[in-house]
Amino acid sequence: MILLWKIKIVFYLKLYFTYNFGIKDAARKCVCGNDNLINHSLICKRGGYVSLRHNSLRDVLAELLETAGCKDVTIEPLLIPVNGRELPAGANKAEGARLDVLLLIGRRRQ
Repeated sequence: MILLWKIKIVFYLKLYFTYNFGIKDAARKCVCGNDNLINHSLICKRGGYVSLRHNSLRDVLAELLETAGCKDVTIEPLLIPVNGRELPAGANKAEGARLDVLLLIGRRRQ
């Protein structure tokens, strides 16, 4: 049910963006201080729409995995600390780093 609701919202947002309609009840200024125009709202990482799109996709993926019968689906679990380990370039080593979705197959979590 949630999946259909999200698809409907994405459809309406796509129409608004394609035909350059304004977003009803959206703030005139973005959090970053720029005018909250359609193009700006799609690229600004502080304004929220980039995060909203990312989180919507993450949630839909997790819901689809659960619908497919996967049992151990977790959204945004913390990564284990990587102190002193050599990781590939671009790996997220920040404190509090998280995965988007974790799915355990073949083992039970403790």
